[in-house]
Amino acid sequence: MTQETRKSIGQRIRSLREQRNLTQEQLALMTGVGRSYLAKVEVGTRNPTVDFLEKIAISLDTTLGNLFENL
Repeated sequence: MTQETRKSIGQRIRSLREQRNLTQEQLALMTGVGRSYLAKVEVGTRNPTVDFLEKIAISLDTTLGNLFENL
């Protein structure tokens, strides 16, 4: 995954998280990761696995496809 794609996905995750009024800490707990890891995913400095992205999608009540839409 390119840096640009990671940033775009991270921005989408942050946007969806904020729309649902969740903090990074809350979403991190829901997905079983640390808040700092989630923060790095949101800014695009970590390369998340498909399994993790699926957990994010489920926790945000969306689809995995929606995270990649319009990239």
